[in-house]
Amino acid sequence: LDGKSVAVEPDEQRAYEAALAQFRAGEFAAAIVSFQQLRTRWPNSAYQPNALYWTGSAQFALKDYKATIATQQALLSRFPDHPRAPDAMLAVGVAQSDSGDKRGARKTFETLIEKYRDTQAAQIARERLAALPR
Repeated sequence: LDGKSVAVEPDEQRAYEAALAQFRAGEFAAAIVSFQQLRTRWPNSAYQPNALYWTGSAQFALKDYKATIATQQALLSRFPDHPRAPDAMLAVGVAQSDSGDKRGARKTFETLIEKYRDTQAAQIARERLAALPR
């Protein structure tokens, strides 16, 4: 998982894969519930960071920007070095921008560029930052 060998229960893996399948099928509300159930049932799961990321992505797809920001910030605070952290921070910035918080988005994009300089997310943040009105 994310380049690491981890041990997970078969039910835990099935629950994660089912939730991810819901997300990929565009069943965002169902995916949110499924990922939240996984996080509750297996609080120490190796899937926790990904479950947070995909929950936030599903919330974004539903245009629930406040929830998106809260969920992705939870991932960033708990797992700042996770491979999905740059993408989570990008999602926060985009959600801020799309909800009208241009100042917050600018700060988030600047932090992302500084902290995760050589990532694809940082490149997108540079483009988004350049397009933000001053």
